[in-house]
Amino acid sequence: MGLNITQLTHVLDQLADGRNVCNDDQNKLKAVLTKIQSDEHFDDVFYFGKVDNSHVVYGLVNGTLEKKWYCAGDDFVFDDMDAEVPALEEAEAEDEEKVAERAVKVEAKLAFAATVRQIDDECNIVPKGSWRVKEAAYVPAKVSIDDVDHTNVSNWFHLRTPKNFAAQNTASRVDAQFQRSVLDACGDSSVWATRCNSAGNLVKQRHLAWPGAVATFDSSSGQHGFVYLGSGRKNKHLAFDLP
Repeated sequence: MGLNITQLTHVLDQLADGRNVCNDDQNKLKAVLTKIQSDEHFDDVFYFGKVDNSHVVYGLVNGTLEKKWYCAGDDFVFDDMDAEVPALEEAEAEDEEKVAERAVKVEAKLAFAATVRQIDDECNIVPKGSWRVKEAAYVPAKVSIDDVDHTNVSNWFHLRTPKNFAAQNTASRVDAQFQRSVLDACGDSSVWATRCNSAGNLVKQRHLAWPGAVATFDSSSGQHGFVYLGSGRKNKHLAFDLP
């Protein structure tokens, strides 16, 4: 799901694996999330993570699962991830070197956006029942722990506009608000490594093909979230690696 303002510190502190975000940066991110939510009037804004050297956040648009993306370097000045690279001035347009530099920037920007969306599409998961449909809008919900085994990745779902017909059909039903499976279920369990703490309340789902992608659920607090802290490079040799 990403991490909203209330989840940010709680979930990041649970990672404790050397890929964390320092307290000072967490405070900066909270300020950024608050400002973007206020300026853009999103229902909620989430920290997606750090892809290579860029921080990424997104807002959910008007009760849908459509995401508006923003990115920034370590200066925390966030810009629209999909904004075009500024056009060259008329005088610069005749300069072949300037034209080539802009072309490289455009290509890099498009590649970065495509990588972020691929990670999101494959890795951004939430526990069963954490999102419902109410009055045709997707809304977060309290996760029930009574009858759900969150160590089983089949009880996790992709936070994206459903692609699967069954999920689309469930979301459109008149009793959709009572359904806990309105999203696409995680299909391939082989790409996920599940870990649970000794107390049994904290479950982590790590994506093996995208090192640095992890979703967590803490049944003692009800907090859950997803974050990616990695290089932006996919492990394409997963079949030959040990889990």
